[in-house]
Amino acid sequence: MNALLLLAQVIELLKRLRVVQLFTIYLRYLIGSAFVFASVPKILGKRFTQIPVSDPVGFYFEAMYQTGFYWNFLGWGQMIAAVLLMTQRFAALGAVMFYPIIINVWLVTWSVGFKGTPVITFLMFLGNTYFLVWEYRRFVPLLQPESRLQIPPSDFDDSFMRKPV
Repeated sequence: MNALLLLAQVIELLKRLRVVQLFTIYLRYLIGSAFVFASVPKILGKRFTQIPVSDPVGFYFEAMYQTGFYWNFLGWGQMIAAVLLMTQRFAALGAVMFYPIIINVWLVTWSVGFKGTPVITFLMFLGNTYFLVWEYRRFVPLLQPESRLQIPPSDFDDSFMRKPV
């Protein structure tokens, strides 16, 4: 049996478990809300941290803050991705938008020398990867040549996940 087909079947089995469905919803809200809170100071044009510029982390944030429009752009990008991620209906689009953002944040926290934060941002990266795997059916047509979909049929009903709260 093809390994990808087996993986797709395992994913479909897991998607039927209510606990996994609830985990997915709560994780979307957890990661999304973290980025809503991180984006607000940037949108308002305020500094993100009070770390002095003598520290490499403070220097990095001050340099980003001094860019002006780019600082606001980062905030709006984070806000839009976070809100889409938390809507459930547009969660796949939010996860796609969020992926390059969280990779960038993770690499910056790792390279600048944050203490503890690279672990958190890496976990957020893994969570977003989980979202993309959860929505794999939406991406298969983009990845398979000539649109020959070779994924197992699904009877998974996620309607309760797409209803407004």
